[in-house]
Amino acid sequence: MNFPLLRTLASAVAALLLLDIGLTVQNVWPTFGVYWAEEPSVDLIVLLLLLALHGAWRGRLGAGWRWGLAALTVVFLAFRYADVTVPALFGRSIDLYWDLPHVPHVVAMLMNALPVWQVVTSAAGILFLIATLLLVSRWAIGAIDNACSIAAVRRGMAAVGVAMLAAYGFGVAEERLDWENRFAFPVSAVIGQQAVLLAQALVPAMAGPGGPDVLPLPVSNVARLQGGDVFLIFLESYGALVFDEDHHRNDLAAPFAELSAAAARGGWHAVSAFVESPTFGGNSWLAHATTLYGRQIVRNGDYDLQLKSHRPSLATRFRAAGYRSVALVPGIQQEWPEGAALDFDALHDAKALAYAGPAFGWWRIPDQYALDWLWRHELTPRPRAPVFAFYPTISSHFPFSPVPPYVAEGDTLDASRAYDGVIPPTDGEQADPIRMKANYLDTIAYDWRLLAGFLSRRASAGSIVVVLGDHQPPAVVSGPGARVSVPVHIFAADESILTPFQTAGFVPGLVPNRQAIGLMAALPRTLLDALDGPPASSLARVTVPDGPAAVSPP
Repeated sequence: MNFPLLRTLASAVAALLLLDIGLTVQNVWPTFGVYWAEEPSVDLIVLLLLLALHGAWRGRLGAGWRWGLAALTVVFLAFRYADVTVPALFGRSIDLYWDLPHVPHVVAMLMNALPVWQVVTSAAGILFLIATLLLVSRWAIGAIDNACSIAAVRRGMAAVGVAMLAAYGFGVAEERLDWENRFAFPVSAVIGQQAVLLAQALVPAMAGPGGPDVLPLPVSNVARLQGGDVFLIFLESYGALVFDEDHHRNDLAAPFAELSAAAARGGWHAVSAFVESPTFGGNSWLAHATTLYGRQIVRNGDYDLQLKSHRPSLATRFRAAGYRSVALVPGIQQEWPEGAALDFDALHDAKALAYAGPAFGWWRIPDQYALDWLWRHELTPRPRAPVFAFYPTISSHFPFSPVPPYVAEGDTLDASRAYDGVIPPTDGEQADPIRMKANYLDTIAYDWRLLAGFLSRRASAGSIVVVLGDHQPPAVVSGPGARVSVPVHIFAADESILTPFQTAGFVPGLVPNRQAIGLMAALPRTLLDALDGPPASSLARVTVPDGPAAVSPP
């Protein structure tokens, strides 16, 4: 019995099995873990054939080639892991050109959320894993290469490889999905897709049209509001999930009832609907730009092109009608040159808010403080022009904790003193995927209480308040296969202003019909048309008169 040959064969089979496991893993939802899908890897079959061909032509690989192929294998393993994990947990595919620049911010967020010892051990663990994968891949490449140096073994392995590759090709060519799906989706195809996305980002013309072109937003004199303020409030990660699942509605029954009661006490009428967001689980700016420009923007490249197009935004239209347009963006913590393209009179970012209280997660500033800041600095001064305010919240941002405490009526948020003595948790449990759904519901409850307070004590009766989600929460919370719909609620004291929205498919109350009425991009057009009225004196001369100002926070 030829023991050296058996050892060589056994090593090659073990190497092929190990590499196949790494190249065909699937996600264990809702965690970062993976399992072996027990599928053959097309990439591994190609590698086997290349090594067999090289063995017949040149013999064994040199040490440099073995290390090079090992490093390339680790890259393939990383792409496979990202390709199955990102869609499972975030509900969208990877796009390295746009995702990689956010990695430092994500790392910083995790460093803020986790104790130092966990950050250090996690970093050491990642480095150890990479080194281990490299060493194992180096051994596996060497084991297969050694086997391919034996003529009989090489021919047998090559024959099996050719047969399997032919079977896969037949399944693809003949669209035999039952056979094609017996193989794992090639990692090389994923890398090729990323290369195409990179080329499209660098050369936008290669991407083709991002969707049908649309006319600019309609001009509106906003006369029906008679100088009332307009608030466009995006609740971060506020998705259809909240209404689609019975147990979520039960968990949120109390804050929802509080919101309904507050609206009723304040004399507000409301209509609601679902619309289809251009994004899922992240990339909030696509939803923001879609609503500000009235065009469904589903790709980051189109977002860049839109900002460079100088098309009129909602801010442009309200400015032309005599409004002061302001963007309250506490989530912006660094330079944001894109903001100038949105055409606001003022951009109030994290620095402008001068929040000095405890940091509630990476995003630091509680939504209640930010909205109170807007009231003190933009809404309280009298007399003033009517305000169009765009405000994307951040307290319900991934990873959905820690949740700030809601400040009781009568307290003050000025100078952040309401949060004195509050110590947000930093035990790392906030980043636990298993707990994220409960944490997510807590943040939605918080923002509903915030909205109830705003309607009760901040928004004037002549205002219109548009509240909507930007996207569903990541798939780690919303689950696999969740739809892209988000709720929209529109509040107005004058019920007649809501009639055009009902014509567009909205229903009275705060519970939308399950079927989405259309794309998010249609919302700003409906808003401008609903507020347009008979010719009136220019709102540029309309100011909010002097009067008593409330002193309690939202």
